[in-house]
Amino acid sequence: MIVEKIDKDLRVTSIKNNNPAVYFDGTADFGGLGISHSPTELLCSAVSSCMLIMMGKKAMELGLDISDLESSYKYSYKEGPEINRIILNIKTPHLSEKEKSILLDEAHKCPIHKALNPSIEFTLNLI
Repeated sequence: MIVEKIDKDLRVTSIKNNNPAVYFDGTADFGGLGISHSPTELLCSAVSSCMLIMMGKKAMELGLDISDLESSYKYSYKEGPEINRIILNIKTPHLSEKEKSILLDEAHKCPIHKALNPSIEFTLNLI
């Protein structure tokens, strides 16, 4: 079970099965501390890590080395706190175009990606 609590600084403490706590902050422009990951960054990280895991699992099935796969992302808002765009870049320096194509197809099977609101423009680049 995961338990989360919020404090007066808009910091959320999240604890899973009595493991060490993870913290999330409201952004500074939203009145939070802006120190730890924001919920928006958590969403982008969830998509990114899910896609990496999906790609990694397929790569391991194919006997591919995934040790240098790395992702980065950018996001933007519409007016107010509504996300309108996520750009995810995954570095795949040693993979062939065929291998990238296979892993790209696998990345799009990520259930977190599928759960995104369709109004969010999502771009995935394998570089």
